Amino acid sequence: MKQRFAEFSKKKKIGIIIGAIVILLAIVYVGISLYFMGHFHLNTTINGIAADGSSVQKVEEAITQKVDDYTLTLETRDGDAETITGTDISLAPHFNGEIEQLLQEQSSGFAWIYRAFTQVSYECETVLEYENLDEMLQKMDFMNADRQKEAVDAYLSDYNAETGGYEIVPEEEGTVIDEDALQVAVEDAITNLDEDLNLADSGCYVEAEVTQDDPQLQSVLKQANQYASCKVEYDFDEAGTQTLDGSTIHKWIKIKGTNVSLKKKKIEAYVHQLATNQNTIWGTRKLKTTGGKTVTIKGGSYGWWVDEDAEYKTLLSNIEDGETVTREPEYKQRAASHGETDYGDTYVEIDLSAQQLWFYVDGELKVSSNLVSGNPSKANGTPVGSYALSYKEKDATLNGDNYSTPVTYWMPFNNNIGMHDATWRSSFGGSIYKTNGSHGCINLPVSTAKTIFQYIEKGDPVLLYADASYSTDTSPKVEETTDEEEEKVSKKAKNVTKLIKAIGTVTLKKESKIKKARSQYNALSSTEKKQVKNYSTLTAAEKKLKKLKKKKKDN
Repeated sequence: MKQRFAEFSKKKKIGIIIGAIVILLAIVYVGISLYFMGHFHLNTTINGIAADGSSVQKVEEAITQKVDDYTLTLETRDGDAETITGTDISLAPHFNGEIEQLLQEQSSGFAWIYRAFTQVSYECETVLEYENLDEMLQKMDFMNADRQKEAVDAYLSDYNAETGGYEIVPEEEGTVIDEDALQVAVEDAITNLDEDLNLADSGCYVEAEVTQDDPQLQSVLKQANQYASCKVEYDFDEAGTQTLDGSTIHKWIKIKGTNVSLKKKKIEAYVHQLATNQNTIWGTRKLKTTGGKTVTIKGGSYGWWVDEDAEYKTLLSNIEDGETVTREPEYKQRAASHGETDYGDTYVEIDLSAQQLWFYVDGELKVSSNLVSGNPSKANGTPVGSYALSYKEKDATLNGDNYSTPVTYWMPFNNNIGMHDATWRSSFGGSIYKTNGSHGCINLPVSTAKTIFQYIEKGDPVLLYADASYSTDTSPKVEETTDEEEEKVSKKAKNVTKLIKAIGTVTLKKESKIKKARSQYNALSSTEKKQVKNYSTLTAAEKKLKKLKKKKKDN
């Protein structure tokens, strides 16, 4: 019995102790909870100041102390630093119940245990007041206009001959202050009582509008380098090559800001010069005759003729696509070979003074013959010059003002002038042409015409020349001129030469100049015309003008 009573007493004491502990803990918990009803929870900051367990008064005192000692350091882009102290701007806390409001808004004091493990930060924007901040900022050295440097946009470099292209020159940072951004950044720093403010990191400078990473600038770089990377190697066979690459093309590239384009007039000028250098049509060429003498043959429609319009379009496409190509220029007309003897080794040689013809195929003489050419006494003299066979036709009929003549072998080379058989003639050669010549064609024996017809092809050259004893003038008699007359002829020819030279690049506006040059040239005598060395330029200009007018009409 006594033992049972002792055990009961022991259990009762333990229960009393446990109950007392629980009551004590409850009292402590309630007491702490009541404490945090008037104080901020643990792990609480206000504007960066620790407010753990602090009353409103303590928080206000802590903020006041921090404000009294406050200094803001402004770090500039060029490494300088300037400061603003609280005294400079009369910095003072103005609570106006904000701290009390924050305390009221925090969760119940009974949640202090939970809040002990949770971080809470408050920002109170109205906690500080200051004066004269604008005036203080204006006095800063970095605001001095003389010390400020404008930012420079990124841009494309000049053409680099070593690298064969362009590069982006990076933008340059400036030190011109964005005053609105500065005001916002400084006010924000003061509100948070930050001690340091980096002006560059805070966006307080006026930055370059175009940076090296700008998509448009990158696009311009790509396009400009594509143009400059173009390489066109013109192939002139045995005469060699002519290379066009970035060293020249870069002069035709126009870069303005973030725009890039090609100077198309420059490309046209290049093509025109290319044609001028390569064209042999209407030109002068030398021929070592069958008799061994070297003669100079002037004029005629045979020779290389660059198609300037087609070549311009092809070249422009090459440049725009940045292509590397080896090709020929675009030709309107081709010759047998390049160089002085562009007629090659397959050609017809006609000596109008000797009234003889020789036909060579691949350098081998196929046939030689006497002939009868045009009658100069009736203004039908066969003109000298270098021509290309237009075509050949079997069993043709030649028609004129007062004749219609069938021939078996018709081979025209200069409009309606050509070679053909002349069965009505019983003899050829000698001086027959002077009184009984043709209307301008080359009359040949049937066998000769047949042989030539068998081997000759369209485009093969026909070379006609005559020595001083032969004239293609329309007058039957060539009269000598006096020294005084020769001087007058020279002046007229020089004037026409100047008029042709003054045409320059052919445009629609040059029509009057071209017509004037043609009119003056047509007024010259045959002797005077021979002295105009740039006549081919006039004919080329007329053809170009005709195309331009047609193009304008079609559009």
